Amino acid sequence: MSYTVNLKKFIFFILIPLFGGVLSSVISGNTGVKYSLLSKPAGALPYFLIVFLTTITYIITGIAAYIIHCGKINIYKKNDIIKLWSITLILSFIWQPVFYRAGFFIIGTLFLLAAFISSFLCMVKFRLQNKNAGNMMLVYMTWTGILLYISVGIMFLN
Repeated sequence: MSYTVNLKKFIFFILIPLFGGVLSSVISGNTGVKYSLLSKPAGALPYFLIVFLTTITYIITGIAAYIIHCGKINIYKKNDIIKLWSITLILSFIWQPVFYRAGFFIIGTLFLLAAFISSFLCMVKFRLQNKNAGNMMLVYMTWTGILLYISVGIMFLN
């Protein structure tokens, strides 16, 4: 089975979450310093590892969205799935500035909870269309769940 990759679209779908993540981080200010000063729950990862793993999961979710975008799916269904993916990313991008920059731990955690729920729905919809894309979104959903655990812990400990 031969599969051709549209390199421009592939890069575009990877750059969307990466650009949003960088923009969110810039708006948030120096989150590394802020994170280091907060009391964290047991098992919370060091900041450098969070940045690294977030970058990897953003790349993975971009690849998953590319697979869905290029799949042989009804255009309306495809657009709905990509819109849900976009909403999931927007919720994730909003979390960091609200949580770290504004210091609104409860509101930030609620945004991340919404991102987690949205990523679950996204994973289900992706998986119905393409098992590999769904599994990639499972990685993203799991990572969002880990960040949610850390956020809830920070919210209660600070």
